[in-house]
Amino acid sequence: MNDQINGARDATKTNTTHMETFKSWELGYLGYFQNGKPIFYKASLRRHTAAAEFDISKVTALPRVDIVYLHVNCDDILVRAAVSAGALGIVIAAFGHGNLHINIKPALIKIARSGIPVVRSTRVGNGIVSRSANDTDNKFIAADSLNPQKARILLQLALLRTKSPEEIQRMFDEY
Repeated sequence: MNDQINGARDATKTNTTHMETFKSWELGYLGYFQNGKPIFYKASLRRHTAAAEFDISKVTALPRVDIVYLHVNCDDILVRAAVSAGALGIVIAAFGHGNLHINIKPALIKIARSGIPVVRSTRVGNGIVSRSANDTDNKFIAADSLNPQKARILLQLALLRTKSPEEIQRMFDEY
């Protein structure tokens, strides 16, 4: 768009109405169009498209995965409601580096340990949510640089193959 080549993993919509809304803030464009021809300057090193392990050719519906945005003094009502409504995975749009509010963390640990994958992402527009020392014990998955919306899609695809937090983390590390 706008003679700029964005990678889907890195592109984000930056304005509700502007034509030049899609940007790749942190990692930049893959290239540009010049005189109607694509000119690439870099390539994505993450698995994608034809190299993906996901076959959705026969999939008619993706598993339910809900996103819960954290806020000051949040509680666990929304995550419990998501599980009650049939969510097979939860993505948390957390603070900063995927930090969880103290009021919601015990419920998320219980949900993750029960076998429902919980992905820590961030509400922040840029940056990486990396693995923390507690993620393995709590069975949390770190979203890396995927925003909550993109983390939701990857978790939906991952759930077509597995519920293992270790295997899902591998997917988040590779894609």
